[in-house]
Amino acid sequence: MLMRNARWGLRLLGILTGSGLCLGGAALMAQDTPTDTPTPSTKAPKAKKGLGKSVAKKGEMDDEKPEGDMPRAKGKRGAARTTKKAETKAATPAPAPAPATAAADSAIKFSRDVAPILVGNCVGCHNPRTKARNGGFDLSTFNGLMAGGKSGKVIVGGKPEESRLVELVSTQDMPRGNRGKLSEEAVGRIERWVKAGALLDAGVEATAALEKIAATPEQLRQLELARQTPEQRDKKIQEVAADRWKKASSKGSPEMTAGKNFLLFSNLPKPRAERLLKSMEAQRTSLGGILGREGSKALSGPEKISLYVFNDVASYVEFVRSVESRENEQGIEAHGRLDVEQPYVAAVDPLNGGEEAAPAKAKAPRSKKAATEAESGPDRSLAGVVSEALGASAANAGGKPPRWLSQGLGAYLALQIDPRGSTYYSKMRSAAGQQYGLGWDAKANETLGDQGDPETVRALGFSLCEWMGTSHRAEFPYFVQGLLAGREKLDEAVRGCFGDQVGRQDFLDEWGAFVASRYGTGRRR
Repeated sequence: MLMRNARWGLRLLGILTGSGLCLGGAALMAQDTPTDTPTPSTKAPKAKKGLGKSVAKKGEMDDEKPEGDMPRAKGKRGAARTTKKAETKAATPAPAPAPATAAADSAIKFSRDVAPILVGNCVGCHNPRTKARNGGFDLSTFNGLMAGGKSGKVIVGGKPEESRLVELVSTQDMPRGNRGKLSEEAVGRIERWVKAGALLDAGVEATAALEKIAATPEQLRQLELARQTPEQRDKKIQEVAADRWKKASSKGSPEMTAGKNFLLFSNLPKPRAERLLKSMEAQRTSLGGILGREGSKALSGPEKISLYVFNDVASYVEFVRSVESRENEQGIEAHGRLDVEQPYVAAVDPLNGGEEAAPAKAKAPRSKKAATEAESGPDRSLAGVVSEALGASAANAGGKPPRWLSQGLGAYLALQIDPRGSTYYSKMRSAAGQQYGLGWDAKANETLGDQGDPETVRALGFSLCEWMGTSHRAEFPYFVQGLLAGREKLDEAVRGCFGDQVGRQDFLDEWGAFVASRYGTGRRR
């Protein structure tokens, strides 16, 4: 095929395009939050032998050049040039002094403790558009805040008693209107910040918009979690889990089984509960390696992920209705929400809480009846069910991936621990093969646009992940990470992984060849 014969080269630049935190928030999190990420190094692997030169080399060479490293001047001419440069530099007027900044380990920080208060309560009225009618006071930037308004400065560093801003918020004169008054805690933070010198965080531009400097509510929540002890965090999760479970099921209380990164709430036999936790810890590591550091943040926070396993479908449906205020889609028996407080994965146990049968040697059924009886049990394991939900929800929390990718990745992740002969995956492969027979290019492009029924989207998403994960294992993580930015990044992700000479049609052709050869298809039309 054209794509198979192309000289493919790995290209990392342009793939890792996931959105990062804002300037202030990023610096804030880096300074205050310990990291525990399951992600290995995100450095792109070297190009495979025979697939062309790695197009990442130029970028690597550029990155390796030491910043500010000037070559030594040699001889009289070199010395003269160096002296002349020094004289020119000395003659250049010094820039205006930058605002004083707080140390990285400062007890109180503008971006964390003050900027969110101002953004939430003050910037809406005091900004460039309303400056003329609000005393000439524009606090949409740090410079504007420190400059004050028509009546002069409102902040005197180190002297809260002489700072007009502190007086206004302390006497409840500000903010005005129906925004409500600031809490005592908020007023206290502003006062302590002024008393400490009214300093800006190190590395933050004074002209940057406060909305970009201020830590987001989620960042503040993560910082608060990081300050708590593991026991305090687990206790809160248990309290929330007890409430959620009570809403979903009146059949007693769940037993909790604790792991390093998960808390399992279920009525499973203890050996099964422990095996499930062990599997999920391994799957978390594998998933982190695929999603990358940015994409797997939902998996690596200080808060453990709750796993709710119900013994019956009715309890799971009621969980969805009462906890998420929505109706469950027919046929769905597992899902996850890693983008909420106390993140979780909820699922129905295929064995309804029973014991797993001891593994037996596989034997071919003697009759059609025996084959039917063999297939009457669950078509997948509980670990597979939970893995699929964990993979899909982690991808969704890591960006805005297309539906086919999050669902396909979840199913592909589950395949790694489910029996190879599971009928669940056989059915998905068969569904993908049927789509090939109905006209591959059209059906594949429909799925890549997230069009079509959910079963088809998942089946083709699974087939694409299985193809990439087996035939292009080194490129697979970078392909996934590129698509976390959105389905419109597909062509960019393809070029980034395989080179500019490989287009979408080449990509479709080799993916289709994999489906046709591995899954079995009807005649292509």
